[in-house]
Amino acid sequence: MSAFASTRLHATTPPPASVERTHITLPWSSIKKELKNSFSLTDSQISKYELLDNDKPALLKIYDDMILARSFENSCNQEYMKGKIRGFMHLDNGQESIPALVASSIRPTDKKYSYYREHTHALASGVAPGAIMAELMMKETGTCKVSKPIVKCMFSISC
Repeated sequence: MSAFASTRLHATTPPPASVERTHITLPWSSIKKELKNSFSLTDSQISKYELLDNDKPALLKIYDDMILARSFENSCNQEYMKGKIRGFMHLDNGQESIPALVASSIRPTDKKYSYYREHTHALASGVAPGAIMAELMMKETGTCKVSKPIVKCMFSISC
């Protein structure tokens, strides 16, 4: 087992209640070594992770995607509480960075499959917020035109 994996597995002390998550304290050099050893990435592939450090427009796009995701999920919660969204509502609040960073990392030609909290992945992939909300409300203008209250799917062939 690598030092990186054992560090993650043996972190048994939970963070204090006032802290949402602990910060990553591993130096980048250790993470690079782990990417090489465990995932067989080349130096060229690893260097792409460092390109984002000085790319202000890309960082702002990621930030904007995270803000849009949080705002959209808050709107979903409000509509759910009004009874306009039926069935189960699994919000993605607190996980906004995942779809934003995935969207910034994949190519437009890549196929993307997400888990059951797909609203923010669809947003980050360029699906119109109105179409996603319409889908959640089971309207004809939604992304899949689903009519069953339990099934909420996000699909877009154009994104």
